[in-house]
Amino acid sequence: MIKFNVDAIPNELKKLSQWVVWRSEVKDGRQTKIPYDAKMGNKASSTTPQTWCSFDEAAKKFTENGHYDGVGFVFSDSDSFCGIDWDDVRDPQTGEFDQEILAEIKSLNSYAELSPSGKGAHAIIRGTVPGKRNRKGCREIYDKDRYFTMTGVPINGSPEAINAPSSESLQAIYDKIDVQTQVKEEMGFDHTEPDCLKYGDEELIQICRHSFKSQKFRKLFDGATDDYGDDDSAADLALCDILAKHTRDFDQIDRIFKRSGLFREKWDRPDYKQRTIRKALENIGNKEQALGKSKYLSNNGKLLVQKISESIMNSCHFITFRDTGEIYQYAEGIYKPNGEQLIAYLVQSELGDHSRRHHIDEVINYIKIATYVDRDSVNNDINRINVLNGIYNIQDDVLEPHAPDIICLVQIPVIYSPNADCPEITKFLGEVMLPEDIPVLEEWAGYMLTTETSFQKSVMLYGDGANGKSTLLELITTFVGENNISGESLHRLENDNYSVANLYGKLVNVFPDLANTTIYQNSIFKSITGGDRLRGEKKYKDVFYFNNTAKLMFSANQLPAVPNGGHAYFRRWILISFPNKFEGTKEDRSLIGKLTTPEELSGFFNIAVSGLRRLRKNNQFSYSRSTEEVKREYIIKSDPVAAFADEWLIYSEEPTPKMVMYGHFSKWCKEHDVATISEGMFGKRMKKLGYADKRQSTGDRLRCWENVTIKGESVHDGEVNMDEDNRDQ
Repeated sequence: MIKFNVDAIPNELKKLSQWVVWRSEVKDGRQTKIPYDAKMGNKASSTTPQTWCSFDEAAKKFTENGHYDGVGFVFSDSDSFCGIDWDDVRDPQTGEFDQEILAEIKSLNSYAELSPSGKGAHAIIRGTVPGKRNRKGCREIYDKDRYFTMTGVPINGSPEAINAPSSESLQAIYDKIDVQTQVKEEMGFDHTEPDCLKYGDEELIQICRHSFKSQKFRKLFDGATDDYGDDDSAADLALCDILAKHTRDFDQIDRIFKRSGLFREKWDRPDYKQRTIRKALENIGNKEQALGKSKYLSNNGKLLVQKISESIMNSCHFITFRDTGEIYQYAEGIYKPNGEQLIAYLVQSELGDHSRRHHIDEVINYIKIATYVDRDSVNNDINRINVLNGIYNIQDDVLEPHAPDIICLVQIPVIYSPNADCPEITKFLGEVMLPEDIPVLEEWAGYMLTTETSFQKSVMLYGDGANGKSTLLELITTFVGENNISGESLHRLENDNYSVANLYGKLVNVFPDLANTTIYQNSIFKSITGGDRLRGEKKYKDVFYFNNTAKLMFSANQLPAVPNGGHAYFRRWILISFPNKFEGTKEDRSLIGKLTTPEELSGFFNIAVSGLRRLRKNNQFSYSRSTEEVKREYIIKSDPVAAFADEWLIYSEEPTPKMVMYGHFSKWCKEHDVATISEGMFGKRMKKLGYADKRQSTGDRLRCWENVTIKGESVHDGEVNMDEDNRDQ
């Protein structure tokens, strides 16, 4: 349970008399947080202000009474606040967040704190719930009639004040709660509303590319006017007509038109632009009024399911996973999720006011059945790499065009250019890595681009801070693409049932700065790297099984200890040292920008492909260390005390003074380039390893380690400094 911190609660909330205390009780067979009136001791209600009190009254009752588990803030119509809550998104032991949720929290730029259990989080913002729905999956949002249990333990990086987030960031989170259900459930929304669906520009362009008039839109968007007798003005109006069917937002139509091939200087004439867009908006309104009923409805109003479904599938390509029923849509060379949302939009757009929820459900079910695929048929060609300008065939060394019959969920955000070079990346690698490790990194970079996992390796970058590890991982993330990367730690993969599912469809799992906490299990790690079939489980969704394609890549200042690591564990590691430090004048704060230009990334792609060819030809990485050498290095960097003891300590009838032992350990650390820990920490670790200490009963009464000495050393060699501090250690 997170300890309540009274000082960190925002003053904006403290000023309001909208507080309760709460207690965890069993209700209907499960633990529930029940609110109580701090003044009267009766149960409180989030809809009854008489049961609320001031912050000071609630805090005092909680701290002095001892019968309550915390305090809570009630949201009301009378305030300007809104709360967003996320459940089960943080590991309370390691402090690791679900990275998607953490990004959502940061995007709000407002006060956010941990939940009492430490497993969840909530943010308080200025604003209101954007729609009617309040909860889906792990997310909840309320601006009235609910209370939040408050801890006053802020999330690192969140502001102290309560702010109003940008409308875009709030809407992006709410879309995951609403998932366009208002479109599905209410069905009769007014098409004349300018912000009726609130799609972003890029989303709207993709919808138009896959709508019933997709071919017409594509030609116009590319700048073709031949269908209009090369009449530029007629083509302008035709493009605006299509856009107006999907948005009534004047400014959005203007922005998208400016991205088209039809855009020219004339468009920026205010009279011409306004006249054209207004005419398009009038046209669409007149058409909807004149048509009355869609051609996909029979005379008695029944939906012609097959007709509209086949029409949608003629203009769009879908796949549906047989095990979970998830629909993916083809766009820009790959299949993307949220196919159901596109289908719902297209049906709603076509049927207008005649659309009903069951219409959309019928079309979705029809398309699902018609597009079923097995999960194993996806991303299974290890010789083809999907890039922005086509599909690179590594076997034939040719760039092939994108095609919907090549079922691929991943695309590398790089343009293939066979003659491209990357001088900045080459220079960077030479500065931060040992020369013998650079070929290994090149091979790994190529290995990451494919769905291949047969080499059963993972990479660990290690070394002290400010040495280039994080920059390299940032480069890798940009190179492979954020959409193709998961971010699970070793600890989370072993202990969180849901984390493995996040690897599905990814090329790499990247996690920087692993915590130096012991990992007691490594079976999941071995399954992931060993090519085993994995079980995926997502909250509130069906379980599925998949062949993993994600390679594992981590960084750490000190490696996490793995007491149960054996040969099968250590043989899977490639350890790459980063020996140099870049601080002060040596630090280049603009470096990542130089490394990730389109030209540099295209050049790095060529290096990666060469590395992949070398890897396949040699059938192994250019990594010279044996498993035993890897094991020894790993143990040294993860548990230096154990490594020191294993290498240097032997049984002895005589005890060894603690200060002598620690002196040898400090010397050993310097020889192995390992950060020295304090003498107290050294002693604690020695005891955990089974070594016992005692104070000598005679003489100077030094504190010693019993029955152990250092190889080739006599504990009586030399003179021991007998000051008062040493006697008491």
